[in-house]
Amino acid sequence: MRSKKLTKLSAILLGASLTVGVLGIATACGEEAHDHTFATEWTKTEYEHYYAATCEHSTEKKDVGGHRLVDGTCSVCGYTKDAVASYAYEEVEGGIAITAYTGDPMDEITIPATIDGKKVVAIADDALTILNEDPEARLDSLKQVKTIKFEAEIKTVGKRNFSRMNSLKSVVLPDSVTKVDTGCFYSNPQLTTLKVPNGYVVLGTETLQACPKLDTIQLPETLSPADSTVFKGLANDIDIIYGGSKSEWMASTYKAKSRLTNANVTYYGGAEVTTEEDGGFVYKLNADNNSYSIVGLTADIISETSTEINLPLTYKEKNVTALGSAVFNINAYDATEDAELIAYLKTVTAVDVNSALAAKDTHITSIVNHNFVGMAALNRATLPAEITNETLVGCWVSVPLRGQVRIPRGVKVLQECMNFPDDSWFCGAPTAGQFAFSLVVPASFEKFESCWQFNNKAEGQCAFTILMDGITETLLDDGVTTDATEAIAAFRAWNEASTYYNGAMQGFLATFPDAQLVRGANNWLAAAGWQALGFIYSSYDAVVDAGY
Repeated sequence: MRSKKLTKLSAILLGASLTVGVLGIATACGEEAHDHTFATEWTKTEYEHYYAATCEHSTEKKDVGGHRLVDGTCSVCGYTKDAVASYAYEEVEGGIAITAYTGDPMDEITIPATIDGKKVVAIADDALTILNEDPEARLDSLKQVKTIKFEAEIKTVGKRNFSRMNSLKSVVLPDSVTKVDTGCFYSNPQLTTLKVPNGYVVLGTETLQACPKLDTIQLPETLSPADSTVFKGLANDIDIIYGGSKSEWMASTYKAKSRLTNANVTYYGGAEVTTEEDGGFVYKLNADNNSYSIVGLTADIISETSTEINLPLTYKEKNVTALGSAVFNINAYDATEDAELIAYLKTVTAVDVNSALAAKDTHITSIVNHNFVGMAALNRATLPAEITNETLVGCWVSVPLRGQVRIPRGVKVLQECMNFPDDSWFCGAPTAGQFAFSLVVPASFEKFESCWQFNNKAEGQCAFTILMDGITETLLDDGVTTDATEAIAAFRAWNEASTYYNGAMQGFLATFPDAQLVRGANNWLAAAGWQALGFIYSSYDAVVDAGY
């Protein structure tokens, strides 16, 4: 009965609406309502087509729409023109960033190397999406685009690009890309091919989702840990060509792995790679055929008598030169098949490149991303004095930072490092008391990105000291101050003027306002009553020589 009443009411409202509509036409025309008549041939302008009224109401139009150009000819009305791809942009460091597509409807568009003589280096947030709110954006044109190509050597792709584009079928990003931000490649119903051969891809919310026809994805080695929603709405048996190892892939996608149960994942970009297992380590022969990388662990690493792991100098008489990504990461191993290995890694207290007192005695020159993650007892990681990696991503996450963390020389940027999500503790649980923690930073260092992020269990449990490579004795007026305010002020003044850091530590100090610069044994922290925990080293090299 209720549905019938609603139907009757709807009919009454519909009748009323029609009556209002008829009266509106009569009022607009100034006479009794009548049906307009329209031409049978298209009227064509530079940007649209329509059927013009042939009655006295010449301003009326029917079937108004933008041109759909295919090889310079509109597939609807036959209008021909040289289609033009154009873009709005903004000035950024190093050139310009595209902010919107402002050109004609085209099946294929190309991101040019330059616009108005200015180098294109980036795609801004929300530039290539139907949700672009820029008044210059031609969203009707963007809806037609099937393929996007690149002449520009762009460096960064901002948030929410290549999204909600109903006709888009193929995107192949250039090798020049260093970062693709979160929210890209979302809700493209026709997308079949996606290639991101290089850079760092943030697998955040609304990333790589709702693209049901996508059958092949090429992704680079460096990925952020995936949000649990990533890969939602993709084919379960999709082919994925991944640039890194199996351990790296599992560490990056463990939260979303239920969506890829039948995915065909090819590792190392499809290259033929030789790996061997020995003594608890998985070795990969490097491209030079004369050295090895450690790319994983096996259960043979488990020891009943030791919680310290020393990395080997050589394997089969060839140098071990690299620690691959996600080797020391509990998320890189299968929770069922590798349960014993994971349990052991949670008890490991130290990882040393050779031995606890030999930080220089190593052939390792590269340490890759997502290491030292989820190792709940780790309090020492003795790394090489210098490495070739300029950026480290996702290291020292969910580990108890106690004692010293020394960032190797050569590193310029830390991304998503020193973070404490979920139920992890920062410097131990509160019941364990407070620990002195020292951050030892190289002269190469430039900035933290998305680091030092905590849950509500992680704050205020450490006493911080900072030792920075290259600081002179005159920093604190030829002596060590015992006043915390003066120490912080002096440190900030040096930081702002430093050619080494360019203000990189300001964000750190904003997070930890009580962090102190330390110079040797007679430091402010010790004078305040932390003698037993005081930082005793006066230089970066002194820390290396001591084996930290």
